[in-house]
Amino acid sequence: MNIKCRGSSSHRASFLSSIVFLVLFGACPGTLAISLEQVGAFVGRNTIHPPVMSPDGVHVVTRVRTDGVWTVSAMRLSDRSSVLSMSMGEYTVGWVDWLDNETIILKAFPKGSSDGFWDRGEWRRKYLTIDLKQKQKKAIEILNTTKGEPKFNGVPRKVEEVIRFSSVTFHPTDFDKGDDMRAVIINGQRSLVMRYDAEKELFDTLGDIDGQIDTEYTNGKGEMLAAFGYPPHNIRSETERANHRDYRQLWYRDKGKDEWRVGSVTQVDSGSMWVIGAGAKKGQVYVLENIDHDIRGLSSLDLKSGEITPIFRPGRADVLGFDLDADRNLVAIRYDDNYPVWEYPNPKHPAAQFHAVLRKAKAFQHKSIKFVSFSRDNSKAIVQVTTDRDPGTYYDVDIATKKIAMLAKQSAATEKFVSGSRFPIEFKSRDGRRLTGYVTLPQGKEKNIPFVVMVRSGGYRMPGGQTSRWDFHEEAQLFASAGLGVLEVNYRGTVGYGLGFKNAAQGHWGDDVQNDITDGVKHIIANGTAKKSGICIYGHGFGAYSAMLQLAQEPGLYQCGIGFEGQYDLKYVYNMIKNKSAEARYSEVSAGPGADADDLARISPVTLAGRIKSPVMVMEGRGRGRDIDKQPRRFMDAMKSAGADVELHIEIAQSDQKPLDYANRRAAYKRLVEFIQEHTGG
Repeated sequence: MNIKCRGSSSHRASFLSSIVFLVLFGACPGTLAISLEQVGAFVGRNTIHPPVMSPDGVHVVTRVRTDGVWTVSAMRLSDRSSVLSMSMGEYTVGWVDWLDNETIILKAFPKGSSDGFWDRGEWRRKYLTIDLKQKQKKAIEILNTTKGEPKFNGVPRKVEEVIRFSSVTFHPTDFDKGDDMRAVIINGQRSLVMRYDAEKELFDTLGDIDGQIDTEYTNGKGEMLAAFGYPPHNIRSETERANHRDYRQLWYRDKGKDEWRVGSVTQVDSGSMWVIGAGAKKGQVYVLENIDHDIRGLSSLDLKSGEITPIFRPGRADVLGFDLDADRNLVAIRYDDNYPVWEYPNPKHPAAQFHAVLRKAKAFQHKSIKFVSFSRDNSKAIVQVTTDRDPGTYYDVDIATKKIAMLAKQSAATEKFVSGSRFPIEFKSRDGRRLTGYVTLPQGKEKNIPFVVMVRSGGYRMPGGQTSRWDFHEEAQLFASAGLGVLEVNYRGTVGYGLGFKNAAQGHWGDDVQNDITDGVKHIIANGTAKKSGICIYGHGFGAYSAMLQLAQEPGLYQCGIGFEGQYDLKYVYNMIKNKSAEARYSEVSAGPGADADDLARISPVTLAGRIKSPVMVMEGRGRGRDIDKQPRRFMDAMKSAGADVELHIEIAQSDQKPLDYANRRAAYKRLVEFIQEHTGG
């Protein structure tokens, strides 16, 4: 095994040698150069996040990342003058919003957390307020206050007892009184929803559920009326878990003081529900669901009867997106059938009418339009407009007069480099299943293009994740700017094409999922788009697993492969699981019913390393003083034993205090692009 810059002998070392941790080199001589500036224009780029309008519509606030430093900035809309620009130092800002017209609230991650790409350390979050006039920030010490003690099952509990080892989320501007917040606390056994007065530091319990909720609805008056999630027996009953009979269910009630009623109990692999906002009529809420259908659609939940009434369901793609106004009334829903499509459940809603007008305007045709913020009275709003080549332009709009003015552009950096255009593709898998995806083509190129096959990962390094969309994709555009085509296949297991398609990956990580990816590659070769001798495959998480498996299963198809923070040994994961039912579940979803450790080994890249003939790069990140994870270590050892052509690239944190950050991310992608160019002729 060579840990090297290809063609150079100066970087060779064994895996366990200390020199391995210094392999942070740039491009080798003779390769096409790509600068950190070009990488940073797309990946790890300076970012203006969606501006949030103050309740009175006078100001907007946003969080801005510039070279890894976060700033909270506020502007007066009338004259575009700056009223606040506060550097957050070593804080990473997770979100920013308004408590009232003069007070900003934000969630931040302190020193020792990262930029959100590597590992943000969610448990170390802090909530801060900034007074717009005094320009001073103050911590909301929710762990220390003893005021307004929340109640579990009517029994008062101190806040620090309730939220220890729990997930805590604050949602500002959810109530008629603008400076209150909705706080959701989930500890794995129970879920507590509270109204929190930030000024008085008082808690008021709105809902207490025996279970772990995923989604909930609380109206402006502070009544919690619906939730969907896991009842407690999924957590406590070993028998249920052993038989994979984990359930989710709906809780609902007509009034905030009523007892909870239960409806729509579903097995975890079957339909689900997301409660999204106030319904069209009193006593109803809108939900996205596929309880009794394959495709997820919009429905109405009756809070008295629990009856679910379908409203709109697309033909072959799930509804995944929605816009809400300040009262949590539904403005628009979105699904993606090759290109984005919008529907308006209440076409008389002023914002819905304005959205429809914008879509027809010449300047906004063939663009994606999303409402990201409203004033409290819904008379004004912020709109984000994106395309496949534009990461986002923000506009402030007057709903009544239908006037619109540009507020800020995200594309200043990307415009310095030539990005590509994204096109949807459809093709048949070898077993006849309809598959979709996207190709991103470099400017001016249509045929015989060097290609990157980019395999997306789902959560927890599982297959799928949300479907690839037509919208701007930073990685794809980085590759396109470097002259490379990009293929993304919505392989089975992907969310967005129905429940059956999502579940079709279960038990088929090593065959059907991989066949879908292979069939997509052969499709773009057959139609002449891709250069047959210039294709590299790359992925992160499950995508890294697939990339290495593809190299082993299709040795003549790819010229190189890259795994970024990947999993390569399913048997190792299986053996690390202590709970027998969880162990059985993992083997079933990856290799099929009755699968054992040996079955998992047979579809693991670490076992198949000897079949890999193309050059490989393994990319990892680590904190200073720490080793990389055991998975990539085991894979590198297997590649070494096989005498494979493999390169290890490790990004190292600057110090124990400074985590892996945006600079590490840019450096990693720079080397990633160089590696692909070296082996594809890009």
